[in-house]
Amino acid sequence: MKSHLLSSLVLVAFAVFMGCAADYGTIYTQDDSGNQIALTDLTDKWEDYDIYYATSSGSRPAAVLFDPRSDDKKLVAESWRKIDDPVTLAMSIRTLQIWYGYARVGIIKSPDNRVFGYMYYPPQLNITVRMIGENTLYVSTLPLQESGP
Repeated sequence: MKSHLLSSLVLVAFAVFMGCAADYGTIYTQDDSGNQIALTDLTDKWEDYDIYYATSSGSRPAAVLFDPRSDDKKLVAESWRKIDDPVTLAMSIRTLQIWYGYARVGIIKSPDNRVFGYMYYPPQLNITVRMIGENTLYVSTLPLQESGP
């Protein structure tokens, strides 16, 4: 009887987890399989995107988000700061390159594999994307890094 109850609880917990997991998108790190988008592709056409940056230190950029303006999809990044000019974009990218030399362009995809945008970021950051509408993905804040002693 106890094993039947335990099995039932495990099954219910798994179903709940899978139902919640279906709402989450992914940021894919690009590989060498071709058909990639380069950072210069994004920065050269910066006016084609709504661009934001986020910090993990409270001040310096740790990720830059590119949301294409030409589609019907939207990335919502409430705590991210908007970039409205190429100078701020260049400074944000340069800061990322200095602090995170291993930063890469990632592709932001929905649970059903639609491309919503791009992110220049160090891949070890834990950034969550979650569906909040048919054509809207929410991008999480970055955890603040604690300073040393």
